[in-house]
Amino acid sequence: MRSVMIGIIAALLVFSASSGVAVASEVPECYITYSGYPGVLHGSAGETVYMGVSTACPATATIYWGGTNTQVIDIDQAAGGVYLDIPMSVKNNSTRIVELDGTNGTASYHTEARLVIGNPPELHLQLDFYHQMAYWRSYADYCARTLSADYVLYNPGDNDAYAIMVGERASCSNGVEPIGHSLSLVSDKIPAGGMINITRQYRVSQGVTYFRTYLGIRAEDVNGYVHDFGVLPEE
Repeated sequence: MRSVMIGIIAALLVFSASSGVAVASEVPECYITYSGYPGVLHGSAGETVYMGVSTACPATATIYWGGTNTQVIDIDQAAGGVYLDIPMSVKNNSTRIVELDGTNGTASYHTEARLVIGNPPELHLQLDFYHQMAYWRSYADYCARTLSADYVLYNPGDNDAYAIMVGERASCSNGVEPIGHSLSLVSDKIPAGGMINITRQYRVSQGVTYFRTYLGIRAEDVNGYVHDFGVLPEE
């Protein structure tokens, strides 16, 4: 994964045509948990696992066991979760998708979890990115020297990527500092052939016309194996 050179002179031109500050919409914090932790669920055919949902998120869970075998479970907010029996007929060493639909009282949501049954193989995963543009989101950002940079993360491979996190080195060239460099979740899923847009911000001193930064990506394949790309931030 290559480094990225970001020019700042062009950013001034982008700002002059800007119509205002982009405001991100709020995403409800609703997710499926296993043993109290968000992430991939693990079990084996014939086992019973506890499937919970985050607080204040009553939901309907749809489990696709394979073929026409689909199970729908209503999870009450007060209950917080259910015990899930994995059918003996489900093939071991495979992964099943659990879809979660509901509302947190103000907004509806749809998320997916993965139920890994047994020990399926690690799959090949391929992710990359490119830089689109740099700009000042507002006059206040310009005065505070807070530069925004848009990137496109894309998945040119044959397998879906899950739990995508992005981070970068704690410092860039020419004294520029990223605002929040640690790995952070940017998307639950990028399908094979798909892409997402992300924005990162940098503190840029007056007089700096360009800088170089190094980004890294961490993601999981459908079977829960972790894959790293590029330059990850220091632990």
